[in-house]
Amino acid sequence: MQKVPKTRKHHGDAVLIGNLDGLGLTATRVEAVRALSRAVDDGSLRLDRGASLDRFVDSVCALRGLGPWSAHYLALRVGEPDAFPIPAAKFSSIPNS
Repeated sequence: MQKVPKTRKHHGDAVLIGNLDGLGLTATRVEAVRALSRAVDDGSLRLDRGASLDRFVDSVCALRGLGPWSAHYLALRVGEPDAFPIPAAKFSSIPNS
């Protein structure tokens, strides 16, 4: 497996203009993936923990088709230790063992 140099800038052209048919995604999901790719590509969303969790979540939620669960999941994937995609209210329905 070839390592990509850290100095190489990611270009989301393949996602932005490529054919995503055959991935099993709905048209709405394809647009959400493209919105995320555009935001990362144009620098309006950074995936480097440069922003607070709240700011990151707000930025992701501002993208069409992405909500809090997706935002927290992405935050977990970039290493944010306080992100958790399950709302706290869900825990009240889990019985104690």
